[in-house]
Amino acid sequence: MNPKRGILERKLVSGKKKLLRGLLATAVLLAFHSPVFSSEAPVYGRYQVQPGDTLRSISERLLGDPKRWKELYDLNEGTIGEDPDRLKSDSVLLIPLSDERINELAQRPLESGLPSPPPAEGYLVKPGDTLIGIARRELDDPSLWREIYRENREKIGEDPGVLKKGLSLSLPEKKGKVEKNLKRCYQVKKGDTLLSIARSVLGDATQWKKLYRDNKPAIGENPNVLKVGLCLCLPEARYLVKKGDTLLSIAGTVLGDRRRWHELYLLNAETIGADPNALRLGTELLIP
Repeated sequence: MNPKRGILERKLVSGKKKLLRGLLATAVLLAFHSPVFSSEAPVYGRYQVQPGDTLRSISERLLGDPKRWKELYDLNEGTIGEDPDRLKSDSVLLIPLSDERINELAQRPLESGLPSPPPAEGYLVKPGDTLIGIARRELDDPSLWREIYRENREKIGEDPGVLKKGLSLSLPEKKGKVEKNLKRCYQVKKGDTLLSIARSVLGDATQWKKLYRDNKPAIGENPNVLKVGLCLCLPEARYLVKKGDTLLSIAGTVLGDRRRWHELYLLNAETIGADPNALRLGTELLIP
């Protein structure tokens, strides 16, 4: 045998042994020091912000530590915006908990003295709400918007046409429906006729026949003879918008006071739309 070849084979075997020992040592080190990876995806639930909530109060109630508010902000910065102290009511935040756990912890009292969100009472204002719409849906009577405004004037402010989303409104007790033609009365003046009353009060002269039918027992057989001082029950007043009409002109003609245009708008906001100056020809308006 060639001596040089024997030396090379011995070196090759020794090198392989060293390589195997190195690989084995590396495998042992990785087994003990490598992080453990979980195949499970992180769980996130959703929490709807309540009036009075802050990131600190939410993180204490749901995560058990008010100092974790920054973690919540980082997770929801796109929803919250640049200011972490301004949470919008009804906005939805991601929380690193399951929905079931969130619902379980949401009612937990705070131990740190941080304010808890007040319980929702009455009606929470939603986007697009108006006092007229709330009165119609919740109380079955749109005319009760004034009563809602009176009870909540300090919260709403001077303009009843502007409602902030998430505002909690106190609502008056719901009453039974009352027939519209029993809620409004007109006292006959000298020179009045059914035609003139229908035109000026109801906004439609052709309504004089309905006015007569509804009040025939009080008027008598002759619709042309009206006694001064007689109280006539009026049907629900409606006005058909004509060319050139504005809320100001309608308020002045039908209600006798141009300053009541805002009242007309509130009553018909859903019909008119966002711009009170854009009246569509032929639109039927309710008259308070």
